[in-house]
Amino acid sequence: MSTPNSDVLLDGDHFVDGILYPDAVLREEEYKKVLDFPLQSDDTFVTSYPKSGTVWTISQVKLIKEKVQELSGSISGDTVPLSKMHLADSVSWLEEDGKEFGMALPYPRTLTCHMPYHMLPGGEPHKSPAKYIYVMRNPKDVSISFHHYFYVLVERKHEIKFDDYFEMFVNGNPLYGSWFDHVLQWWDHRDASNILIVRFEEMKKDLHKSIRTISQFMGHNLDEPTINAIAEECTFDRMKANPLLNLDTSRYAKKYNKDRTFMRKGVVGDWKNHLSPEQTAQFDAIYHKKMDGSGLDFGI
Repeated sequence: MSTPNSDVLLDGDHFVDGILYPDAVLREEEYKKVLDFPLQSDDTFVTSYPKSGTVWTISQVKLIKEKVQELSGSISGDTVPLSKMHLADSVSWLEEDGKEFGMALPYPRTLTCHMPYHMLPGGEPHKSPAKYIYVMRNPKDVSISFHHYFYVLVERKHEIKFDDYFEMFVNGNPLYGSWFDHVLQWWDHRDASNILIVRFEEMKKDLHKSIRTISQFMGHNLDEPTINAIAEECTFDRMKANPLLNLDTSRYAKKYNKDRTFMRKGVVGDWKNHLSPEQTAQFDAIYHKKMDGSGLDFGI
């Protein structure tokens, strides 16, 4: 494992179990606490490598649960309807929120994290009672969105140019570890009955199908008008305009640069506007070295 250069560590970046994390995320002592997080069969875990479509997928899960809550008439007493809650308050990011916030969520819970497969709370996911939705995205687009988020949107003292970050992403040890290792660990368990793998590109191509697949995986058979309504709310423009689904209006917004927005483009293939021909060739060569034979294909 290569070690990032010293400037990367100046902003409080730190290692936990060999994975590099940004400041204020998953310190060693907190990781020890979340490891034994008690999971149950109605928990839904949305997990991914960062900038793969996590918030988009969580939004689909939230709106599915909202509709089920409304249709079942299960809202009573002091219960706050999901439709009135901000997305960030209806889910626990275990790396940032810690164990207590997740434990306090109303059931059925939605949990999320970017930890690799072997680090997830509650033991190996394929042996867990919980359900896991793992989101994948073309790694070239991930690299562009990741750099924008962690080195442009989130305030840091030391600037890291994209060209330097690119080298970390394909060859070194970027924040949250290797994309290749992260996706392959989940891909190896794709046949587990409690694991659903979804792709950003497929959601862009057919959002209705994605919502239908996710809702059925969660145990809900929604009718087409309900799926259509959820899909309408989960478009990029509607989510950006909805203060309950946009992280710019969430409890996390305090760490963002004020002149930037969380929701940037949400498109497929933006890497073509950023990677040089040399970087593209370098990426392709490393991708094939690491991914060939896995059966996982991003058209690279």
